[in-house]
Amino acid sequence: MCCGSCSKPPQSVIAGVGELIKQTLRQDLVLSTITVTLDIPETLLRVWADSMQIQQVFRNLISNGVEAT
Repeated sequence: MCCGSCSKPPQSVIAGVGELIKQTLRQDLVLSTITVTLDIPETLLRVWADSMQIQQVFRNLISNGVEAT
């Protein structure tokens, strides 16, 4: 999956899914147009993944949700 700059290979790290969601929401301008209520369990798993790619997946899901409302 490409997040816009395919010049470098994925860099996998161990990341908390909840923290990646929060970072994605903080970075996106979507928060200025909608209200977001988070209910992320503290026990959510950590994953071995490229955090930039996972954040792009979350951006796409958020964007699709906003467009569908």
